[in-house]
Amino acid sequence: MKNKLIRFFRFLRWLEKERIKAMIYCGRGFMTLLFLLSFNLYAQTSEKDSTTISNAELEEVFDAIDTLLYQDSIKTVLIEDLQIQIRNYENLTNTDSLLLIYKQRQIDLLGREIELYDDRLKKVDKWYKKPWVGFIVGCATTTLSSWIVYNIK
Repeated sequence: MKNKLIRFFRFLRWLEKERIKAMIYCGRGFMTLLFLLSFNLYAQTSEKDSTTISNAELEEVFDAIDTLLYQDSIKTVLIEDLQIQIRNYENLTNTDSLLLIYKQRQIDLLGREIELYDDRLKKVDKWYKKPWVGFIVGCATTTLSSWIVYNIK
């Protein structure tokens, strides 16, 4: 059996060589020759190069491939979830920065409002415009008026 296979491959090799010679003589082109030679070199294997794999090993390989495909699908979903989480964190960061800007603006406006209240108090709230001063001045005026009226007689 082995000798028959070897003779068959030798015959195929000789047939391929004859076919190549005919193509070169017919003028088909150098690229076709290279194309066929590459197939001729890689298509033939010897028994030393080939190995046999048992069905149990094939089942293990297929089970491993199925497991890897399942893990890959899980990791793909995980990656999508993490990308969504990253977008949410970016939105949260933008919102936080906007809040900080508005809080700083609010602080500036409140500081300006305090300055305006201080200026108003300097203009409006003099010591002589306070209610207790008016009460004392009123009492003093009434007392002085009654004293003057009492002493003029």
